[in-house]
Amino acid sequence: MAAPLRKNMLLIGAAALAGAAVGSSVTYKIATCPKWNKLRDDAIKLEEGFNKLQEIKDCHSMLKKHLTKDVISRLKCKMTSLGASLHDVVRSGFANPDSSIGVYAADPECYNMFSALFDPIIQEYHGFGPTEKQPAVDLGKDRISELAPLDKEGKYIKSTRIRCGRTLNGFPFNPLLTKENYMAMQDKVKSALESVTDKQISGKYYPLEGMTKEVQNQLIADHFLFKEGDRFLKEANACNFWPIGRGIFHNTDKTFLVWINEEDHLRLISMQNDGNVGQVLERLIKGIESIESKVPFARDDRLGWLTFCPTNLGTSVRASVHIALPKISKQPDFKEICDKLKLQIRGIHGEHSDSSGRQADVRRCEASNRAGKEGRIREKVILSAESLRQLLDILLQDDLNESLLEFAVVSNQSFRVVENRSFISFLNTFRNFVINNPNREAKDLLPCQRTISNRVEDALKSVKNEVSMKVAQLKASGGGLTMDFAKNQVDFIAVTAHYINSNWQKINFVLVFAPLPSGLKKTSENVKALIASEMNELGISNTDMSKMFVTTDEGSNVCQLGGSKHQSCMCHVGSTMAKRTTRPYRNNALSEEVKNACKEVESALKCVEKLIGKLRLVDQIKNDAGSALRSPVETRWLSYYVMIQSLIKNK
Repeated sequence: MAAPLRKNMLLIGAAALAGAAVGSSVTYKIATCPKWNKLRDDAIKLEEGFNKLQEIKDCHSMLKKHLTKDVISRLKCKMTSLGASLHDVVRSGFANPDSSIGVYAADPECYNMFSALFDPIIQEYHGFGPTEKQPAVDLGKDRISELAPLDKEGKYIKSTRIRCGRTLNGFPFNPLLTKENYMAMQDKVKSALESVTDKQISGKYYPLEGMTKEVQNQLIADHFLFKEGDRFLKEANACNFWPIGRGIFHNTDKTFLVWINEEDHLRLISMQNDGNVGQVLERLIKGIESIESKVPFARDDRLGWLTFCPTNLGTSVRASVHIALPKISKQPDFKEICDKLKLQIRGIHGEHSDSSGRQADVRRCEASNRAGKEGRIREKVILSAESLRQLLDILLQDDLNESLLEFAVVSNQSFRVVENRSFISFLNTFRNFVINNPNREAKDLLPCQRTISNRVEDALKSVKNEVSMKVAQLKASGGGLTMDFAKNQVDFIAVTAHYINSNWQKINFVLVFAPLPSGLKKTSENVKALIASEMNELGISNTDMSKMFVTTDEGSNVCQLGGSKHQSCMCHVGSTMAKRTTRPYRNNALSEEVKNACKEVESALKCVEKLIGKLRLVDQIKNDAGSALRSPVETRWLSYYVMIQSLIKNK
């Protein structure tokens, strides 16, 4: 492609020379114009870079997806008033094919000049179309009190931070800034910051140029010091004249920070060592207003606050927490969980850093500022806070120090289960066996997909005594039994007992996890016999079983074991509620199911009407049902067998 381009350039030059008869001075100016020479050279680099990018099969950047031959043809001869070409926009993505985005705006004008490339990338990343427009600026400072702390007990969240980027009006971005630009910008911002009198914001500015070793070490210890840009920024020409014009400001309490001329002109950061997102946002708003009153920022009516990287456009806000994830991050479905919550997990040292340690930086994926309410900073922070709160709900299941095992057992139940010690004990026993036999493969431990290994059976038997201790509570409360075939393992029987304790918590634990005897068909009678045998061994008589409700997969083939459906079992109502909320009903039909189930709960509680827990239980079911309406659930029961396999793989 480069050869035809050079030929076209020669033809253009020849045409210009042909005009010499009219005026040789015009021809001379065209041939020696620096901008023309840059466009010519950059156009050749564009063609060469485009061809190389197409040859890299494992490149999945948005640049590769949206930079087409047609886009190059339309944009290669365009240049902004400050001298930025299309090649300046894409050069980092050409040099780093592992970029997820691959483009940077060399100056604010690039977003309009090269919109044929930027617009589809912005739409894919932010969901913000070319005809949409930003809402009016709303920092939300009048409603900050509505943002509750994320982790009141301080068990998981180590720190919370909210940051935003700003561009000084009248200046290009890093690639086109001169040494004089950097120094002038530093002086403007330093003067504005040092004039602030608010005690929450006032502090001291530390320029990187000429910084003493003592100050440098202190800033490193505080995790404030930023380094010269990574390979992505360097290839975008974002590190020119380093460290001139760069610096760090922080307040006296070290909870408000401003980076000057790092990636963006300004990065304003509010943070503190807990999960109080409201206080963090309030401080950030004060900082923004303090600077903006003296140094105007660049804002586009359509795109919002302009930034060097298109991922930060709009409000430019990112809310994140440093959170302890010692076990959950090792789970095979951890990324899937975070993707569903639209959370991004990074290392605590920033973008492109490793997150495999005991702590990680967790934030909502998009810094997006879509039209409507999502474009306002407060709503943006609420979205992030809600996603983080949902992740914490999963983490709170880790009370027994077995990340996700609690959550996996009861993920689709209507009640949060706070006890499951028998099953956890069983998995602990099995895990210890795996740890003590590190050279054994999973296929050796569980040799057959459809037959549980003797080792697993032995492990389960070893905890049956503990299970038996629960039986007395089960009988005393009139609790229920639920029988199910493990997912895709139809020759396994799983019986789960559940009841409501004196604190109105639903207690759920595994009583039986056993295979059908070899050669025995899965008939109702055989299933009843197997369950009866297992229950008798645990001290549950046939008479006891006749008072407990037992169901098979998806509620079909009800096995009553000589008894009738136990309507007064509150646990049974909860399980039925959970099953109903996970079926693929339309919302209207599901709403009716929810109402009916709540009526059943009220009916079941008539015998204990005087107890204060009544309203709590009804409200809990209604709330959980409402969550189920908003959150699609793909499966009803998780397979215990699949969980064991997962445990082996992640020993």
